[in-house]
Amino acid sequence: MHMGNELLSPQVGGALLVLSGGALAYSARKTGTALNERVVPMMGVMGAFVFAAQMINFPVLAGTSGHLGGGTMLAILLGPHAAAIVMGSVLIVQCLIFQDGGLLALGANILNLALIPAYTGYAVYRGIRLLLPSRRGAATAAFVATLWSVVLGAVLVPVEVTIAGLYQVPVMLFVGLMAGVHLLIGLIEAGITVGVLGYIQRLRPDLLDWGTNGRVRISFRKFLAGIAVATLLLAGGVSYFASSHPDGLEWVINEQLSLTGDDVNENAHDDGGMFDGYDVADSQIREEHPMFSKGVAGAVGTVITVVVVMAAGSVVRRKKAQGN
Repeated sequence: MHMGNELLSPQVGGALLVLSGGALAYSARKTGTALNERVVPMMGVMGAFVFAAQMINFPVLAGTSGHLGGGTMLAILLGPHAAAIVMGSVLIVQCLIFQDGGLLALGANILNLALIPAYTGYAVYRGIRLLLPSRRGAATAAFVATLWSVVLGAVLVPVEVTIAGLYQVPVMLFVGLMAGVHLLIGLIEAGITVGVLGYIQRLRPDLLDWGTNGRVRISFRKFLAGIAVATLLLAGGVSYFASSHPDGLEWVINEQLSLTGDDVNENAHDDGGMFDGYDVADSQIREEHPMFSKGVAGAVGTVITVVVVMAAGSVVRRKKAQGN
């Protein structure tokens, strides 16, 4: 659901970039010294996991697909402030290195895919946890919160496009289509989120508030190593088999609304990325060895994401410590 530059005016795109930048600065101030020697590496590994998972589009309807967002899952695991930093870093890497979402639209994407899931998703999760304190209640809360954040982030897109004013669109139809298709995507993402968190709960119950019953089954280092291996397998191999259908936003824009489709398709990404479209730059390798091309791009992307996220976490931690 990454927005491209063509959907926003410079004024609206710039305003959303300032807004999102300010919100990430707030996240950095609030998380502070909570980023200890365990949280920072977990941010890096889980950020890379989300990056890899987002490469794998799954079919939703005939002709469309979706992928994991991950923001609410990270908020439940790391807290909303750290999750916002991680998701913001992932989106910046995707934008600058892989041309997924335009630079002008980066602020909107951070708002829709990082800040909304991290903060509103976490708020819904905590609210339901107060009513349902059991482990089953925790799973229910994670499911509902994830579904909520996916649909809310999707509904914001028509609002942002309408405010930009570049396209004359039937707003309510746009909202209805985005909400409908992302409701289906959200149901799948919510199931994946509960599954991933449930797996973490079984291995490291100390990392979640789903109840203390159960023992720690593996060391923290082995836990991170396992997530890292799974991440590389997803990005370096499984991503090749992802659905080739357009994601929910592209499907709504091109197939249902026909917003000058050629222009939208051409300008969906900036040009000149190192791994434009999650493939290597060499066209011959892309054509003759597509799995290798996708695998290399995915593996490099996971490493870059780990470095960027951990660097961001370390800088925030260091500055907060100096401020104290």
